[in-house]
Amino acid sequence: MNTIELTFKDEILYSWPMGDLPNGFELSRDLNPLEEVEGGWKWNGELRVDDLEWDNPIFEGKPVIEVTGNFDCSQNNLTSLEGSPKIVGGDFYCYRNKLISLEGGPEYVAIDFDCYNNKLTSLEGAPVKVGGDFDCESNPDLPKDERPDTQIGGEFIN
Repeated sequence: MNTIELTFKDEILYSWPMGDLPNGFELSRDLNPLEEVEGGWKWNGELRVDDLEWDNPIFEGKPVIEVTGNFDCSQNNLTSLEGSPKIVGGDFYCYRNKLISLEGGPEYVAIDFDCYNNKLTSLEGAPVKVGGDFDCESNPDLPKDERPDTQIGGEFIN
């Protein structure tokens, strides 16, 4: 039986049979979540990362570069988005962390990008395109007149 290993900073955190998910990960559909794509993996469904300092899990030596559903790394005390998937087919939630920058985050988010309640000082590194709302309110060190260089399909909330 094929297995998938999830590593964090070169340490194996989980090893599980193809199709099963470890604790702390939720999937929106009952299907094999991983599909190999150029440069890494596509995660089919929603991905919620709990109780890990996000450093893009590595599956069989390749990063997750796309998530077809929502990606949620909120409320984890993260200080960086480095290693986040580059394409998110749903919402990207990174609110209530300790982020000072959006560098390393996704480039494209199909729906909403929520980075409120962090410690952002600028919006450098914001996605190129957000299909829905871009919410960065409640970042006290972020200038109120700052706007990202992002194509936003919905509202910009600061």
